[in-house]
This record gives sequence, C-alpha cells and structure tokens, in this order.
Amino acid sequence: MYNLVSFIIYLSILNYSYDDSFAKECIENQNTCIEWKQNPIFKSSQSKIEYSESFLSVSNGRIKNVLDLLTTLDLENYNYIIVNDLKVKYDIKIYREDYDKLHDSEILSSLEKSGLIKTIEKDIEK
Repeated sequence: MYNLVSFIIYLSILNYSYDDSFAKECIENQNTCIEWKQNPIFKSSQSKIEYSESFLSVSNGRIKNVLDLLTTLDLENYNYIIVNDLKVKYDIKIYREDYDKLHDSEILSSLEKSGLIKTIEKDIEK
C-alpha cells in the first residue's frame, strides 16, 4: 500500500507540476521567434507537427520529435542534450517574423536560446 500511495503521489506531482504559460523568445539579427508551453504528461491529445518554409508548429510533442525533423544539419560534430526529461511534451511555435524561409540552424538556435536543449561539441579523436 505504501508503494502504491507513493507512486500515485509521484504521478500526480508530475502531472500538475508544469508551467502552462506561454514563453516567447526572439533571436536578434535573425527575425526568428519561438513560443513554447509545457503540457501535462497525461494530456490525452495526439502529437502533431506542422512544418512549412517559414513556420514550425508542434502540438503536444517532444523536443526529440523536433530534433528528428531536422535533417539538413551536420549533426556529426554536435551532441544535443534535451534539458528537460524526454517525456515532457510541449506546444512549440518557431517562425520568422519576415516570413522568409526558416532554416534548420535557426530552429536549433531557437531551441537552444529558449533553454529547451543544450548543444555541445563532440570530442573528435584524430
């Protein structure tokens, strides 16, 4: 019984200890903005990703889903650390204010500037 009660308390804390307000960060000299909001773990809706030339929208998705979407970056030289738990889901919007093409590097720098991921260089042995 003790373990069951402890587990239920743990799950309820996970579900209700999130920040549901939108945060916004714009990157200077790029006209790129990111808005994000953390969702409860047990939100029942499906994840959805929309991606166009100037806009990326993630509804109830994980950061890993966004990183998997980025295919044109040279990922061999970098490691990306997801700052929060992999199980945390977000609503994320990344867009260009001038409606120009949104590059993968801008998406990556937006995620890093917002504190959702951290980029580190790999130690390359020669």
